[in-house]
Amino acid sequence: MTLKSNDVSMRDLIPSSRRSDRVMTFALALILVTASVALVIGIGSDDGYAEAGDTFTVANGDGIDIEYMIKADGSTVQVGTSNVRDVAVDPSVVSVNIPGTVQYNGVTYKVVELGSYAFYGCSSLKSITIPDGLTVIGFNTFEGCTSLKSVDIPDSVISICGSAFYDCSSLKSVDMSESVMSIGASAFRGCTSLESVAIPDSVATIGASAFEECSSLTSVAIPSSVTDLYQEAFRGCKSLKSVEISDGLKYISSSVFVGCTSLESIVMPSSVTKIYDSAFAGCESLESIVIPSGVKEIGNYAFSGCTSLGTVAIPSSVTVIGYGPFDYCTSLTRIDVDSGNANYVSKDGVLFDKEMTTLIQFPASRGGAYAIPSGVTTIGANAFSGCKSLETVNIPDGMTIIGMYAFEDCVSLTSVTIPSTVASISPSAFNGVCNGNSAAAGATVGHVFDNEYDAECNNGCGYIRDVPGQPGGDDPGVTPGGDDDTPDVPGGDDDTPDAEPEGEGSSNSTLWLAAIIGVIVVIAAILLIVKSRREI
Repeated sequence: MTLKSNDVSMRDLIPSSRRSDRVMTFALALILVTASVALVIGIGSDDGYAEAGDTFTVANGDGIDIEYMIKADGSTVQVGTSNVRDVAVDPSVVSVNIPGTVQYNGVTYKVVELGSYAFYGCSSLKSITIPDGLTVIGFNTFEGCTSLKSVDIPDSVISICGSAFYDCSSLKSVDMSESVMSIGASAFRGCTSLESVAIPDSVATIGASAFEECSSLTSVAIPSSVTDLYQEAFRGCKSLKSVEISDGLKYISSSVFVGCTSLESIVMPSSVTKIYDSAFAGCESLESIVIPSGVKEIGNYAFSGCTSLGTVAIPSSVTVIGYGPFDYCTSLTRIDVDSGNANYVSKDGVLFDKEMTTLIQFPASRGGAYAIPSGVTTIGANAFSGCKSLETVNIPDGMTIIGMYAFEDCVSLTSVTIPSTVASISPSAFNGVCNGNSAAAGATVGHVFDNEYDAECNNGCGYIRDVPGQPGGDDPGVTPGGDDDTPDVPGGDDDTPDAEPEGEGSSNSTLWLAAIIGVIVVIAAILLIVKSRREI
């Protein structure tokens, strides 16, 4: 059969709805191809597009180029990339004015953070202007800026991170705003010219070593807002004469004022419940100390080496005293204990446990002869350390333990008789006694042991050496204050930012993912086009 021109063709036999579907499929495929190509090209280009982690450099009003990095919210930036190898400005700049906002590719970003290492090692930098609106001064931001003399921190700043001004040796003053909530670990460590610092009432945390070795700092007042004062915060502040701590602080952390050789007075609030290990060790000018009535624990060596301290009173609240709390306090004449204390007692100014079985501390200024009361079975660690005028000690029968460093540096000691009941002598018990070049050279240390656990005196080196197998070893024989209870350090190594910024890696991953998706869509679209043309 032959079809005439006016007859219906095969194409006409196909319903119009099916033809429309095929046309729509073809058009959709073309749209997908176009969009995918545009996506890949657009993502591969930096023009007009920015995302978190991207960096750019813009000159400030003074013509100084400053590098910025876009933060996760996409609308704010930080100064610098947080990479120690990538300083935000030319290290030779002398003065920098940080703007409050910065424009890039037509977008205005708010400057909210000085990134970690942003000005690291800029030793020529003398002044910097920080804008209002900035909230964070990052880790190590100004570390090693040895020419920086002063810093005004705006009201918007809430956090000064660890080592922010570490080793800014010319920094004389810091004006902190009333909004700062935390001062990180080592934030101002090594600022040897810093003479004064006003800690605002808003601060809750002062990190470990925050002001360590600020050797020109003369006084400090810690406000009631501070709840955490971490270890070594003011260690080695040799010019520090007075410290006032407002009510609210619950503990004096370990070594917090160690080596503050000029410290003459300190006011501790009634809120303090614990004085940690070596808290005031080496405070040679401290003449008196009032231990608050709420203190429950005094750690190991808490006041060791406070050579001007004359007397001390232990309140009834104290339940734990570590070893050597007042050793080497060479002016100490007596240690008194409140009669209501359930755990400790003073006899003739000497500190014992309540049962009078452990001698904890003998006042180091006392000399001549001393007879340990009968019933005492343990000479605690560092009990007589630094008693340089002590000449003879009578140890009673029944004594079983002589703890580590018990008679260390008792250089005038000429006679100690150890009864046969002693089962454990620490190897360091007589360190520095038989020193070979003083009047103590002729000292004799007697012993009466009839078994294999003999102990012998080494007069040349000045210590009692245990025969292998002798029980006791370096057991201090007392309950220590407990280093395990020392609070964690804020801003420590775990808080230190990584050297490489996260933004760059994240951005690259996004680019690759988008490119892969684009390729898949292109392939799918091509297949749709081929299929559609065949059907048409």
